[in-house]
Amino acid sequence: MTTSSSSNLRVEYVPEPLSPGKSRSRDGRQYFGEAAVDIIAVQGLGSTYDWTWSAEIPGSTERYYWLRSSICKEMPHARVLAFEYDTHWLGDTDNVSLSECGARLLRAILRDRAHAGDSRMCPTRSRRPIMFIGYSFGGLVIKQSIVIASETKPNDPDYNDHQAFLMAVTSVFFLGTPHTGSSFPKLARIKILALRPFGVDSEERLLSHFAYWFRRTG
Repeated sequence: MTTSSSSNLRVEYVPEPLSPGKSRSRDGRQYFGEAAVDIIAVQGLGSTYDWTWSAEIPGSTERYYWLRSSICKEMPHARVLAFEYDTHWLGDTDNVSLSECGARLLRAILRDRAHAGDSRMCPTRSRRPIMFIGYSFGGLVIKQSIVIASETKPNDPDYNDHQAFLMAVTSVFFLGTPHTGSSFPKLARIKILALRPFGVDSEERLLSHFAYWFRRTG
């Protein structure tokens, strides 16, 4: 579902629908709408969907897309989605703003959990657990979405939806995410430092913001 011209929540897999009137699968899994859980994968900085979530198949011109091919076999009751966003950082500062990327992810999830034409999340869908997978910079985008939701004030119109989102997040799997400056890959280091004119003094300042927030709220 498109949330803006440069971000998209791409549905990779949806479980078979339950029988009418049923809310549990045959093996007892509780469904919240279309699935028992949402698995949302977020790609890294300067990457593409194909590069991040697929691998070459030896001896073939085709690629293996493990989000749609592997996860559904292990977790058939899970709905699998991939958050695509424009990570091309040269010439367009909006696309590399961590705050904006996190806000887009949050908006995409809230809209995905609302019925067509509704501005608020469906009460049933809002209770569906969320499992995040963040690759490299994508892990920071996930963190930013959580920070934004957590810092929403009670008088904000989105407060209830943001609280429901936070309650739904059950786990985050980080794949090569630079939680500290010393672990930054060289390429990511160059790109983050390129953000200095746009309000980010250094990679350490960017990452220490998350470290402080998660210590304070954890």
